[in-house]
Parts: sequence; structure tokens; C-alpha cells
Amino acid sequence: MTEKEDIQRRWKEYFESVLTGNPDDTDSMTFCTTKNEYIQPSYEEVTHVIKCLKNHKAPGTDQILAGFLKKGGEILWRRIHHLIKFGHSIKYPKNGL
Repeated sequence: MTEKEDIQRRWKEYFESVLTGNPDDTDSMTFCTTKNEYIQPSYEEVTHVIKCLKNHKAPGTDQILAGFLKKGGEILWRRIHHLIKFGHSIKYPKNGL
């Protein structure tokens, strides 16, 4: 395993533990291929991650509490899924924004 692969694996483990509390639940979800091509997560995958967020944690830089996302319901979850799909359809320059 290369250093880059090891770093990516470790970040994956970290975010799985933070978002779901149980990395085993998301092992079947693959978001990048070996060629680093983006695979859009399904609506079901997005809702699974939202539902598995831990309550009573400090919000991130966006100041959105996990409880708000969880109680937002299907309309909010569909909009979040749409934003994820839209965000990854944008072609960014290789040297940054």
C-alpha cells in the first residue's frame, strides 16, 4: 500500500467513525474507484449517513446540528442529495479555483 492509499484509507476510517459511529455499516459504500473517479452516492446512501449522524455533538463550521438534518425529513434529504450531485458535476480547474 502506498502512502497516498494509506492516507486515503485512514481518512475514510475517520469519517466513517465520526459520521456513523460504526465503520462496518458503510464498508459497502464506495465513493471513489481505484482511478479516483467520482461515483455519485444514491439517495439511500445519503439518507443512511444522515440518519446515522450522532446527536448532541458540536456543529461543524456550517453551524448545522445533526439533529436538524435528521429531523428535516425527506424534503431536506432530497435537497441535500441534489446538492451533492450538483457539486460533483462541476468541472474544476486542476490548479484550484
